[in-house]
Amino acid sequence: MNIIFKKRALIVLSAALFVLNGCKSSSGASSPKSSSSVSNAKNISDTASSNTTASSQTSSSQSNDDAQHKFTKHQFKISTVNKLNKRYHQFYQNNQALYREATAFCSQVQTPKNSALLKTAWFNSNTAWQYLQAITFGPVADNSRRYDIAYYPITKSTLETKIHELVEIDEQPLTAHYIAEQPASRQGLTALEYLLFRDDATAFFSEDDIGRRYCDYAQAISQRLIDLSYPVDIEWQQGGLYYTTVMSELSTNAFNEAIFGAINERLSIISSDKITKVQAGNTSEIESAYAHISLSNIKENIAFIRDIYETPFEQSTSKPSQGILAWLSSDGHQDIALEMHNRLSHLETVLDTLGKSLIQTLEEPHADENIAALLSALHNVHEYHARSVAESLNIFIGFSGADGD
Repeated sequence: MNIIFKKRALIVLSAALFVLNGCKSSSGASSPKSSSSVSNAKNISDTASSNTTASSQTSSSQSNDDAQHKFTKHQFKISTVNKLNKRYHQFYQNNQALYREATAFCSQVQTPKNSALLKTAWFNSNTAWQYLQAITFGPVADNSRRYDIAYYPITKSTLETKIHELVEIDEQPLTAHYIAEQPASRQGLTALEYLLFRDDATAFFSEDDIGRRYCDYAQAISQRLIDLSYPVDIEWQQGGLYYTTVMSELSTNAFNEAIFGAINERLSIISSDKITKVQAGNTSEIESAYAHISLSNIKENIAFIRDIYETPFEQSTSKPSQGILAWLSSDGHQDIALEMHNRLSHLETVLDTLGKSLIQTLEEPHADENIAALLSALHNVHEYHARSVAESLNIFIGFSGADGD
């Protein structure tokens, strides 16, 4: 540093002498001196300028790299939309397969009919729906589609009465069009589950007139599910009306808040309606009461939340993952991202120790401890999502979501 200052001082002195000598004389003795000094000054100036430019380029390059690796709220919206449109398309395809199996099932001449493939197709459609169940906005909310797809909650006695009246008392042909005019409880996955999984289900599909009406009903429900899921799928796909609208940057904040609200509401429903009420003895409204997969449904609900947050979470990846955890990390909240990852992982671990049915789990030894552990893990995820995560990303959550209850 001292050498640089000395060089700069020498340059200033030489320049001063040059000016002074130039005023006094134009003799050749002073010219080389001034020429050399100017040359030295120019070289040092060029070097300084070069260093400044290089430093600027390095800073600019670093900024560009940071920008490239920055995962913004708009990128989160895009990645989430792309995840969901694939899931809605899969749901539609599963419903097509369900209808094919219902048709094949009703074409059987044997008694009793073999419902194994039809039941598997129902499971596939139900699993796809449980994943998407948290989404209560967009095309699935139009014309109450989500209620028609799977009505919940409803008591077993109410469901049985409504279906009995429709099939065995009502004399109208059971077509998809007629089913669409019925209350939501007589449509969709919930009604079809009742037909396929109750203890005496095989008796429904006998070869008499009532048995054939039950088969017509099963086919009509399957077709109705296609009619419900197809327009939703179309709107979520690239070029669809909803896709085009939501992909606009103007829609980013509203969409992201809707996703955060959906997660918040789903966690509340899982804890309160799907678990606590059942644990307290209100088993008449348990979800998937006939298929006995109430806990499996919850696992799919959590799978949706995990995917929106992104799994697995890698802190040292060269390219950031595309979920809430990546968004948090990109905004400098790596500690919150890691904590949420740990809470989600713990919740999944607790769920993995449980079976498919909540009713069966409640009958097992240490049931109270197991359910308490599950509710605690759910609360920890819910509270952190509604408070720390949402606040860190400046997301507003309604429905009193900040309470994390």
